[in-house]
Amino acid sequence: MNAFDWTILTFLNRFARRSWFLDQVIGSWVGNNLFKGGLIIAILWGLWFTRSDREQEQIRKSILLTFIGTVAGLFFTRVLVNILPFRPRPIHKMAFPFVFPYGISEKSLLDHAMSFPSDHATLFFGLATGIFLISRRLGLLVFAYVFFNTLLRVYQGLHYPTDVIAGALIGVVSIMLVNTPFVRRHVTDKIFDVSLEYPRIFYGMFFIVSYQSATLFDDSRNLAAQVLKFLKMISGRLG
Repeated sequence: MNAFDWTILTFLNRFARRSWFLDQVIGSWVGNNLFKGGLIIAILWGLWFTRSDREQEQIRKSILLTFIGTVAGLFFTRVLVNILPFRPRPIHKMAFPFVFPYGISEKSLLDHAMSFPSDHATLFFGLATGIFLISRRLGLLVFAYVFFNTLLRVYQGLHYPTDVIAGALIGVVSIMLVNTPFVRRHVTDKIFDVSLEYPRIFYGMFFIVSYQSATLFDDSRNLAAQVLKFLKMISGRLG
């Protein structure tokens, strides 16, 4: 573990198990999808229905770009998770003298998933960046909110600080990379046209993407994992 991670993690870990009530509140907050992404998605939907006709089209296209960028960033993060050397989470790294907050144990995440980089930080810092490009004041508030949420995940031993920093950088950079005239013209404008011509289809899909974003695509990823498991089982029997 590098010195930066060690310093931040040991500082936060000093407050663990000092208050049963506080640790329980933090655990409930971190595990609640409403607090993780629901409120951020609600802000994006609120911006979508802005009253200004002059700005509405531009804002809606920016929101579409935001979702495109965050999904791309999350995909890149998952690629890194699968190709980089395995890095266990702090709660699974027994060499680190981590004091478990109340309600947290080494069995809290049975899948022992890769810690670096943080997909939570990628997605939600990406969404915060998109909101910032629409409204700086609101974006700064969302950035502070996302930082607070990720800090709580570090406190619980789910990530190292560098996991969060790397994930946040991927999220921010992804939004900036897709925010180009080429993507706007060939992708965003076409999706926006669909929203006008086929609103029933668009808003149905838009709701699904929004819902999955709020829950970090947990259902989609679980479904994909089950499909892969099924295909491997079929392949093994046929082989």
